[in-house]
Amino acid sequence: MRSGRRTRQALAAFLVALAVTPPALAQTDRQQERAAKPPPASGAEADRRACEEQKKRFMESQACFQKFRLANGGVRPEAYQHCTEVKQPRGC
Repeated sequence: MRSGRRTRQALAAFLVALAVTPPALAQTDRQQERAAKPPPASGAEADRRACEEQKKRFMESQACFQKFRLANGGVRPEAYQHCTEVKQPRGC
């Protein structure tokens, strides 16, 4: 009988621990998510990121148009059906 009593006590302790653990784990997960997120960008940092994005879009546009370049430096008209023209970023 004693081993049955211990088994029930162990099972009860396990069930109590199981009931308590998920919220504690959820809190830990939320803390990890907060730690993983980058801090909000400052004004200069936001400007730098915006500039990098503009440069990236410009370079992607140039790469697309490159496929349609002619020997004399011109661009075939059908390039404008496949590529998006992006002006060169200024002041970056």
